[in-house]
Amino acid sequence: LIPTAEETPYPARYTFSQPAAGWEKTTFAAAQSWKTGPAPFTDEASRPGTPWKSHDVWVRRVVTVASPLPKGPLTVRVWHDDDAEVYLNGTLLARRPGANGRYEDVPVPAAAQKALHTGANVLAMHCVNPQGGAHLDAGLYKELPQPRVPLAQQTGVTVTATQTTYTFAAGPVQLTVSFLSPLLLDELETVARPVSYLTCTATATDGQPHPTQVLLTEAGTLASNTPYQVVATRPGQAGALHWRAVGTTKQPVLATAGDGVRIDWGYAYLAAPGAATLGAGNPLTLKTAFARTGTLPAGAPTQQGPAQRVAQAAVLDLGAVATAPAEQHLLLGYDNPYAVQYFGQNLRPWWRRDPAMTMEKALAAAETDYPRLRQKATAFDQKMYADAQAAGGKKYADLCQLAYRQAVAAHSIVAGPTGELLFFSKENFSGGFIGTVDVTYPSEPLFLLYNNELAKGMLRFMFDYSESGRWKKDFPAHDLGTYPLANGQQYGEDMPVEEAGNMLI
Repeated sequence: LIPTAEETPYPARYTFSQPAAGWEKTTFAAAQSWKTGPAPFTDEASRPGTPWKSHDVWVRRVVTVASPLPKGPLTVRVWHDDDAEVYLNGTLLARRPGANGRYEDVPVPAAAQKALHTGANVLAMHCVNPQGGAHLDAGLYKELPQPRVPLAQQTGVTVTATQTTYTFAAGPVQLTVSFLSPLLLDELETVARPVSYLTCTATATDGQPHPTQVLLTEAGTLASNTPYQVVATRPGQAGALHWRAVGTTKQPVLATAGDGVRIDWGYAYLAAPGAATLGAGNPLTLKTAFARTGTLPAGAPTQQGPAQRVAQAAVLDLGAVATAPAEQHLLLGYDNPYAVQYFGQNLRPWWRRDPAMTMEKALAAAETDYPRLRQKATAFDQKMYADAQAAGGKKYADLCQLAYRQAVAAHSIVAGPTGELLFFSKENFSGGFIGTVDVTYPSEPLFLLYNNELAKGMLRFMFDYSESGRWKKDFPAHDLGTYPLANGQQYGEDMPVEEAGNMLI
């Protein structure tokens, strides 16, 4: 109804000075002191919008709403830092304390919804900035109803070091869905290769044959930072595999840095061997068609649009499933030409350190390795759990299982300027820093145990930073920048005791 700036950039009237009473009402006439600027209002220089560094900002925005008006609940979508209040035509829609750090949907009280009318509406906002960051943007939304599709019942889940396996009951068919990321640290090239596997296995519980199909959709938002960035899909083939890839149309390589942000360069891949059917389109259309027919709707070879409205999909036709297991698998991959910027130089991911390497080659190699890696990963999971249980008991082993993939996946294996291996961490939701010493310290035991080269890779860049003279203090740096830009420490406080202690130990 009234989109946020993330979805549709818009200008608005604003002031940093206390306005007269009634500033939120439709009858208010903004004085010449009110300026016009693009939303959002923020202190983040990397974001488009109007710079805001004062204590308060007041914003007025006029939007035309067409007939008919929506029925049912409305929500205010707001990103505020700090306290904020949002009005529609003088009626308070939401008052939110503190900072939320991202867009959040806030239900509008039923009485306040009556403020919306056809024609010109005034959305007015006020936000305070007593300390820290500053950000304000808001819009008004109506959630569309979702089609009612019967749900399979989840009957179990098992998490091991490299795999997560779910079981479902769909009528008389039992479906097992297993995700495998072959993070076998004694195989560096396999760990670095950005390909995981999804395996679907079905059996009938009543002994009778049942035609069975499985749909997997892969959202365009896997390859975008925001749900409104424009993405496009394309099809292709790699040996016996056929694949779909989705990525943003602008491909801003290494341009999106920060915390709570997502990669928006490179391409997310969905690949299938054999007879699986691949397609792309609106995710709601794909799911609705599959629920009705067990197939994908006909569509153009390529699809383009906002990331949240584009998905690629695979249909696995398992045939008439009976007591004998029927099984098929898919490959999930991500291709990014550059992973990290290191003191101004863009570095390739380790698996692409040879410019001749392509995602098609990586997918083909991953498909060849699938039977071997599946068997080896299962054996590793069992051994790691047994070793951890022997060392610290069942609770410790359970924690090790949960932490293993998270610890490995929080890093990027990169080829350095002279070909050396660098292993960069990202400090998620704690500043977004890259190569943080006090993040390296607690994960070092894992890599000292399973692959010393990765342990060294977490230290090389910190030594280089100090020895190069770029870091001029007599204790270790806290970090190397904000992921994926490793161009020098960004943390405002040095923490010399903790970082020096971590490095010494």
